[in-house]
Amino acid sequence: MSRVIGSTFRSLLKASAAFGLLAAFGSGGAHASEADGLSGRVVRDGDTVDEVVVTGTNIRGAMIAPTSLTTVTRQDFERSGFLDIGQAMRSLPVNFAGGLNPETSLTAGPSDGATNNRIGVASPNLRGLGSGATLTLLNGKRLPPAGQGLSVDLSLIPIAAIERVEVLADGASAIYGADAVAGVVNIITRRRFDGMEARAQYGAADGGMATYSASLMGGLDRGRLSAIAGAQYFQREKLSAEKRYASRSAPLPFTVVGEVERASYFASATYEVSKDVELYADALYTQSLGETLNTNTSRTIITQFQKASQYEISAGAKASLGHGWDADVFGLVARNVSKYPNLNQNAVGIVRFVPNDRIDDLRSTEARFDGPLFSLPGGQVKAAVGLAYRKEKYFSRVSKINNSRDVTSIYGELEAPIVGEANKLPMVDSLLLSVAGRRDDYSDFGAVSVPKVAGAWGLTRDFTVTSSYSKSFRAPSGFDQASAYSASIRTIVDPTSPSGSTRGLYLTGTGAPVGPERANSFNIDATYAPGWASGLKLSLGYYRVRYANRIANPDPASAYARNLTGAPEELLNRSPTQAELIALFNGATSATASGGLPLDPTLVQTVIDMRNTNIAQSKIKGWQASADYRARLGGGDMDLSLDVAYVDSFIDVLRAGTAPVQRAGVIFSPPKLRSRAGAQWSGEALSTSVFWNHTDDYLDNRVATAPQPVKAWDTIDASVTYKPEALGSLGRGARIVLSVTNLFDAGPPLVAPLNTASLLSWDTTNASIVGRFTSIELVKTW
Repeated sequence: MSRVIGSTFRSLLKASAAFGLLAAFGSGGAHASEADGLSGRVVRDGDTVDEVVVTGTNIRGAMIAPTSLTTVTRQDFERSGFLDIGQAMRSLPVNFAGGLNPETSLTAGPSDGATNNRIGVASPNLRGLGSGATLTLLNGKRLPPAGQGLSVDLSLIPIAAIERVEVLADGASAIYGADAVAGVVNIITRRRFDGMEARAQYGAADGGMATYSASLMGGLDRGRLSAIAGAQYFQREKLSAEKRYASRSAPLPFTVVGEVERASYFASATYEVSKDVELYADALYTQSLGETLNTNTSRTIITQFQKASQYEISAGAKASLGHGWDADVFGLVARNVSKYPNLNQNAVGIVRFVPNDRIDDLRSTEARFDGPLFSLPGGQVKAAVGLAYRKEKYFSRVSKINNSRDVTSIYGELEAPIVGEANKLPMVDSLLLSVAGRRDDYSDFGAVSVPKVAGAWGLTRDFTVTSSYSKSFRAPSGFDQASAYSASIRTIVDPTSPSGSTRGLYLTGTGAPVGPERANSFNIDATYAPGWASGLKLSLGYYRVRYANRIANPDPASAYARNLTGAPEELLNRSPTQAELIALFNGATSATASGGLPLDPTLVQTVIDMRNTNIAQSKIKGWQASADYRARLGGGDMDLSLDVAYVDSFIDVLRAGTAPVQRAGVIFSPPKLRSRAGAQWSGEALSTSVFWNHTDDYLDNRVATAPQPVKAWDTIDASVTYKPEALGSLGRGARIVLSVTNLFDAGPPLVAPLNTASLLSWDTTNASIVGRFTSIELVKTW
C-alpha cells in the first residue's frame, strides 16, 4: 500500500519513542491527574482542585449516579492491549459488535449500512439498537459522523490522548439531544500532565496483522497554566483470507482485515485568568489510510482504498458567577472527510476507477450554567440550564447530496435531595429526585421535546435503588434525507386491477419525507456495597426500550416490485397526477424501464413508493449485572470483576401489520447472553490480569425451516506489566506490557457461508476472525 502520510513523521516519532524508553530525565516520573471514581472531584498531586461532571448529567457533583454507567480507563487500555476505542467497545457485554465495525463490512447480513463501510468505520452500538442510536462525545461535545453519517468513527481518536471512556447505556436525549437513544459514549482526553511520555508497541496475529504504534506526548502543569501536546502513529498490515479456516474458501486475493495507517496529533491547554475564570482549548487531528483487496465470483479484483481525515477544535471559558453558580461557554468546529475510491480489475485486465467521497461538517456554540437553588432538609437543590446552536453539513459526491441544517436547543436539569443525612428515616437513608428536559428545533423537520425523570432511593447506607424513565430521539441523518433514489417502470401483478396487473413506477432508496425516530426507555438498578465487606460492590439492573418510527426500507426483498399482493396501501398512490409522475421520474438518480415498456412516466398507473421512511419499530428488554471486589493481596491490589448482559427479548416489526421478528439469540443479532469476567493484581513492580469473554450459543435462522445452532464462543485475554525500577534511573518511570487477546486462539464458530460471493463462514457480528493477537508495549515517563 502506498504510504503517503510521510516516512519523515514515522521515523521521527519512532525514534523519539525509542529514545524516551532508553533515557531517563530527572529522578521522578510524570504527574498526572486521575479521576477519583464518580465522586465528582478530580485529584491532582493529592489535592482537591476541581469538580467534574460525569456522563449523564450537566450538574457538577451530582448525587444521583447515572444508571448503567461503565468506565474504561487508560490503564484498562494498556493492560488489555486494545488497539483502538472500537476494540475496547466491542469487548463490553453491553455493546453489540454488529453495525459499523471493520469485520462486518465483509458481509451482507448486518444492518446499519455495514456493507457500505468501506472506510473501516468502528462505531459503538449499545444494546444492539444500531450505530446511529448511540451518541459519541469527545469531552462532552459532539463529533462529526463518518461513513453514511450514522456515527462517529472511534478509530480516529488516538489512544495516547485518552484519560478514560465513559459508557452510559440509558436514554439521554434530555441531556445531550439527538441520537442518545441507547446511550452515550463520552471520550475524556488527558488534560493535566507534567513531563514527557513515550510509547512504542508491536503486535501481530498468526499469519498477518503486524501492528506498529508509537506516540510521544509532553505536558506542563505550572499552577495557572497547564498544557499537553502529542502525536501518535499507527500502522497495521493485512490479514488474508487464506490464513483462517473460516475464510479460506474466499476467492483470492481477499483480505479479511485490511491495511491501515494513521497519524494523529492532539493538544489541550487550560489557563486560569483568575480564581474565578479559566480558559481552555482542545484540538485533535487524525489522518487515516487503508486498503483492502477483494475478489468476486466474476474474478474481478476490487481494490478498495480508504482515506479519512478528521479534526475537532474547541475552545471555551469557565467562570464562577458567585453563590456557587458556574458558567461554561464554548464553541466548536469539526470536520470528517471520508474518501473510498475503488479500483476494479477484471480477468481480462480492464481497469475501472470509481471515486467517491463524503464530508460531514459541524459547527456549534453552547452556554451552560449550573449551581444551587435553595436547600431542603435533605440537602441542596441544584440546577443546570443551557442554550446551544449548531450547524450540520453533509456532502456526498456519488449520491449527489449536499444538505445542511441548523439546530437550536434549550435544556434544563434539576436535582433535589428529598431525604439526606439530617432527616433520614428507617428504610429511607436517602432519597433523591431529578428531572431534565430539552427542546431541539431543526430547520429541516421541526422541533422535538424530550423529558427524563430519575430517582435514587437509599434503603440503607449500603443498598441503593436507582431508576430512570426517559424519552429520546434520533434525528434523520443527511443520508436519510437525501434524494438518492432509483425509479423503475415495470408491469407488476396487482390483484385489485381488473386486468390483474398495473403499470407501476417503483421507487427505492431515500427521498421520502422522514422525521425523527423516537424511543422511551426505562432503567432500574439495585446496587449493594456492604460495609461488612469493604471493596465489594454488586449491581443488578433491568432495562426496557421501545424504539418507534425507525427509518427503514418497507420492501427490503423487493417483493412489491413484482407483486402488489399485501402491499401497504399507505405507500401506494393509485391515482398519481402527471406532474407528480414527471417530478418523481426526473428526481431519481437512476431511471429505467423493464419488460420492453416505454421510458415514459406519464403512462404509469400506480406509484409504489418503497423509499426509506419512518415505519419500523423495535422493543428490547433485558438484564445486566456486575460484581466487583477489591482488596489487598500479597503486597498488591487485587480486583475481581464480572459484567453480564442478558437480552430477554428483542423484537423488530418492519411496519404495522407485519409479523414481529425475534432478534435475540439469532445470527447477526445480539446473543441472549454475553459476559466478561476478570482478575487483576497490581504490585510494586509486577501487575497481571486475565479476562474471560463469553458469547452464548444462538441460532442461524437464515433457513426458517431448519435453523442451525451456532456454538458459544469463549476467549481469554491476559497481560503482564513489569516496572523495571531495579535498573535505577534507566528503569524509573518505565513499564513493559505484554498482552494477549484470545490467548488460546479460539476460532470463530462456523456457520454456513454468508453469501455466494465471498463464502465467508463466521458471524462477523458476534465473533472475530483475528484469533490470537500478541503485543508488547514499552512506556517511559520522565
